[in-house]
Amino acid sequence: MKMFADELGLGVGDLRHIMSSADENDDGVVSYEEFVPIALELLTAIFARRKFLAEQAARQEQAAAASVAACQETAARVAR
Repeated sequence: MKMFADELGLGVGDLRHIMSSADENDDGVVSYEEFVPIALELLTAIFARRKFLAEQAARQEQAAAASVAACQETAARVAR
């Protein structure tokens, strides 16, 4: 449970709340039928977050490369 909470950026208590919400008949057990929809939502959120973080890292790398290129270009002009 902690792994999923960490992956989603949630506390374990938050994840427990989500799981208790999945227990639609309040029997204290999350059945397969209750679990599948919440699991799909959690997995969708995990993969969306991973994609966002990867895209963010790529944008940061591109910005850093552009900054280095601009500095090199400026230094070359100054050296002339």
